[in-house]
Amino acid sequence: MTTDAFDSVVRFAPDEIRNWVGQRHREEVIHQHGFRIPLRFWKLIDGLPGAPLAGEPLDESAVWISRGTLFDLAEAARTDQSGESALRLYWATLAWGTGASNRNNKSRVEAIRGNIGEAGRVLQEAAELSTQDPYAAFNTLHPRGRNKFGYLGPSFSTKFLYFAGGGNPEHPCQIVDSRALAAAYRITADPGFDMPYYQYSYGVGVYERVLTRYKELAEEASTKERTISADEVERWAFSA
Repeated sequence: MTTDAFDSVVRFAPDEIRNWVGQRHREEVIHQHGFRIPLRFWKLIDGLPGAPLAGEPLDESAVWISRGTLFDLAEAARTDQSGESALRLYWATLAWGTGASNRNNKSRVEAIRGNIGEAGRVLQEAAELSTQDPYAAFNTLHPRGRNKFGYLGPSFSTKFLYFAGGGNPEHPCQIVDSRALAAAYRITADPGFDMPYYQYSYGVGVYERVLTRYKELAEEASTKERTISADEVERWAFSA
């Protein structure tokens, strides 16, 4: 694709993002974005480090988990060397990411259960790296391009790495899942982002390119009155 053609494809995106954010504060756009999570499934983690599932109780059968809920777990996930706090963030990330469907979560839990000590250690290491080096953090969970733990593909590992930032607008890790890739493809027409619906894995190179584009779009969409952060671009992509 020529530079002129590329520019014509992406020119509309900053206006879309700016209009979508509108007059809303970051707290509304990001921190309050959450879901009602039924608890019945999550009895599966009873007795495991990081249980019970974090969240704001709604009634006896459900909790509310927002991005803000997960941000509150981040500092401990990064600093608790036991790995238990990283697991607590991980369970809540899975719940937030799948909602009531819990699609593949039983397999994800069982993959961790089989080696809980190493899992806590690796997740804590990745959480700590997430604030400094997003690509090293990504590779910690996907060494040599393979998932470190079964069923923990990039769509969910990047959620964990994002939440480990605690809501810092400058946090370098962002969520890059199928919705984000679809938006990135629509914006850029880059065939590297055109993942088939059944393909849930990608390498660190794709992650780097999407993060770069998020950052560029955030800068282009920002105004003197309202600075837009990279995760707000991701949030727009989720909705768009």
